[in-house]
Amino acid sequence: MSVTSNISLNGSVTENLSVIANLNANGNSPAQFGFRANDANHVPIFDSLGLIAVMSSLGSATATNQTVSAATPTLITGTAVTFSLTRQSSVIIFYIANCSESSTGAANAQILSFIDGVDQTSGGNPGFGLAWAPTVAGAQTSSAWYSKVLAAGSHTADCRGFVSGTTSLSVLGCQCSVYLQGT
Repeated sequence: MSVTSNISLNGSVTENLSVIANLNANGNSPAQFGFRANDANHVPIFDSLGLIAVMSSLGSATATNQTVSAATPTLITGTAVTFSLTRQSSVIIFYIANCSESSTGAANAQILSFIDGVDQTSGGNPGFGLAWAPTVAGAQTSSAWYSKVLAAGSHTADCRGFVSGTTSLSVLGCQCSVYLQGT
């Protein structure tokens, strides 16, 4: 005996979105006697063993071989990730950069994370700026991440760099990745 709750689409197609039964394996959900809930594409969301695929990628972008010399945050071309949310959701932003700074003294250089044109690394926002000091010789890698709840709609995450003092930042590589954490 099995019990199913069905949803009818177009009056003629029935999909089992949730099932309590002796189940065959489906994707990352193994064969089992228990409960499974699928999304509209029949991909398991969770089953009797727990959540499945908690995070999913919304996009990633990588930039290489650029120089930053502006005193205000300037887009690192190629790092913008545009994504859409169908409802308010929590996302995780990962950003990493491999850079070197070209000066000595009190100057410094940073790469910041922005969402929809707003700096997420200052003013009470959750992220951290990636910083390079002139006392470090050669290229160094720095990374950070943060979680943020965003409203439904289209959003763009990107990385922006700036320098202070008489310096420039050589961006050998910079990547911005966005993941859907949940709703």
